[in-house]
Amino acid sequence: TQALAREIGSRGITVNNVQPGPIDTELNPATGDWAVPQKAATALNRYGHVNDIAAMVAFVASPDASYITGYRPGSSHLVARGNEHLKRGLVLLQ
Repeated sequence: TQALAREIGSRGITVNNVQPGPIDTELNPATGDWAVPQKAATALNRYGHVNDIAAMVAFVASPDASYITGYRPGSSHLVARGNEHLKRGLVLLQ
């Protein structure tokens, strides 16, 4: 993500990686045995909703995020995971 952001940033194009955590969908419902540990891993103790991720994608694709680029996994990145990193003792500046 960062290499591509550097390569095309001069053209005013931003590149970002959105990493959804557990999202309540038909294939991944927020109920059942598998959902219990998934919810426990998030600071909000719940699954996200499709609209939560859509809002984040809409934001990073909007002019309001024109100075946000190069976010990638394993480094500084925008996280839509109910802040599950807080449960692991990590602090990310977003």
